[in-house]
Amino acid sequence: MLDLTGKWMATWMTRAQALRTIVGTTDTTPAGADLVLLGGRIVGEAPVGLWIEIDVLHDVSGKQVIESLLTAVRPRLVRWESISNAALFPDKPDDEGEVGFRPR
Repeated sequence: MLDLTGKWMATWMTRAQALRTIVGTTDTTPAGADLVLLGGRIVGEAPVGLWIEIDVLHDVSGKQVIESLLTAVRPRLVRWESISNAALFPDKPDDEGEVGFRPR
């Protein structure tokens, strides 16, 4: 089994998925093309997802969104169904606006 703890992960998701992850909203309205990049250090694993210290949340243009929430709620459980594409890094990339992949 691959140990993900300590790795830095980035994944694209809808803004609605990110809000459900960060603050637990129950809004199920599809967000369309409103995508955000969620990134952070994996601090634990669970059968339903990964516990992540989220420190990056920005839109496709690289603009930080919901910055005030990132320090208030750490770590957060990111459920497997919200991780449809992801990249793992040994450490946080120097240029968080360019993690090497775009939303699909």
